Amino acid sequence: MKLRKTNMAPFWSMVVLLIFNIGFDLYLYFAYYKELFENFPNLSIWVLRYQFITTGILIAEVIIYFLIRKWNLVKWFIWIHIGCSYFVIVGIPVLGTALALLVFQDRVIEYETRVLAEGIRFIAFWSFVIIGHIFFAAAIISGFKNKRKNDDAGEVAQVFESI
Repeated sequence: MKLRKTNMAPFWSMVVLLIFNIGFDLYLYFAYYKELFENFPNLSIWVLRYQFITTGILIAEVIIYFLIRKWNLVKWFIWIHIGCSYFVIVGIPVLGTALALLVFQDRVIEYETRVLAEGIRFIAFWSFVIIGHIFFAAAIISGFKNKRKNDDAGEVAQVFESI
């Protein structure tokens, strides 16, 4: 019996991203949101819903990567998904903060400039989310195709071994 090599790197990289996401959400809550929620209670529902949805999606992806760790997957599909996930959860907030510190130091920045920056952030966020999950789905589909081919080949080999 031949042992299959497991590919745990995608699983562990998503676990690191999940831990970062939870830590960042807790930091934001205790540093900024707690006081803001006292003044605007309806805002808390929307912010916490977004945080729970993001964390839930990451937990589901971690579980899926653990379950498919032995499949023969197209690796670059997986790494594009993981790269897009890191860019959405780490890169966009870091770039947004850097942009705010560098460009928006002046509190008298025109409203149109802020709206443009927010629009770019919104488009980048959703573009990378969609692209990443297209490749995530493609990786899983390719894994099913490869798994079916390997299972069929295994059945044929078992028939010939029994003869």
